[in-house]
Amino acid sequence: MTNHTPEPWKVKTNKLANVVSIQDATGAYIAGTGNALENSEKLANAARIVQCVNACAGIENPEALPDVIRELRNLLSYGQSKDSQDATIVRAFNALAKLNGEAVTEGKA
Repeated sequence: MTNHTPEPWKVKTNKLANVVSIQDATGAYIAGTGNALENSEKLANAARIVQCVNACAGIENPEALPDVIRELRNLLSYGQSKDSQDATIVRAFNALAKLNGEAVTEGKA
C-alpha cells in the first residue's frame, strides 16, 4: 500500500470560490470539493475527514478501531462473572494488538 500524506491535516476554505480543501501541515493540497454541495456540508465533510485522519495518526491498522472501541466498552460493563471478565479482557487486548498490526494471542491476556 502506498503511504498517505503525513499528519496533521487541516481544512482550508476559499469562500469566494466556494471551495473547501484539505491540506497538509505545509499547506500543500491533498483533496478538495467542487461546487455540488452547500458550503456548510462541504466544510463539515472536510472537517470530519481531517478529524478522522489526524485521530488515526500513528495507528498501524485504523480499520481495527471499531473492534477496539467495542471491546473497551465491554470492559466498562458491570456484573460480569469472573470468566466473562477474563474473556472480555482477552478480547480487548487482542483488539489493541490488531490495531497496532500485531499478532493476536489466543486465550491469554
